[in-house]
Amino acid sequence: MIPLQWRWSGVVGQDLHEALQTACRWLRPVQTYLEIGVDGGGSLHTVLLATAPDYPIRLVLCDVWDPTYLDHGRTKPIVEGMLAYFGLTDRTEFLDGDSKILIPSLHGVFDLITVDGDHSAEGAMADLEHVWPLLRSGGLLVMDDIAHPTYPWLGTVVANFLVRQQVFRIPELHGGCNAMLIRKP
Repeated sequence: MIPLQWRWSGVVGQDLHEALQTACRWLRPVQTYLEIGVDGGGSLHTVLLATAPDYPIRLVLCDVWDPTYLDHGRTKPIVEGMLAYFGLTDRTEFLDGDSKILIPSLHGVFDLITVDGDHSAEGAMADLEHVWPLLRSGGLLVMDDIAHPTYPWLGTVVANFLVRQQVFRIPELHGGCNAMLIRKP
């Protein structure tokens, strides 16, 4: 059973990773994982470490793979190298491009979904609405940057999505967190 709250350490920048670790612990085993906005693979790495040695049997990773995003300079080959290191290349499907176009044609259900892609109000809502039907009953959706000062509109996007779906986010114990967990009934 999934608890009614989760604990965030309060360390800025760790909230997404702690939300993902918590989700993996609650869902164990995580057999299917979808991530929108992979960037350099930090969130994916967290999920892989949290699910080891029983890695997901299906990984779907969607990104535009922009090497100039936030000056990270990280691109798809970095993520491919990480997947090869973990021996997971045969379990991984890459969706290269805009999630608003690619996700609606995706099939299957997922235990865990991370949304950290398009941070515009329209893009974030589209991602949430497109992944929701793909999340299995009892599965968890994690979204990052919901309280980030650079994206103040994402809090409203999330609130509107929750009302539309008639669901509640699982509150974090300390509050003020920048990531959220939603359990699909």
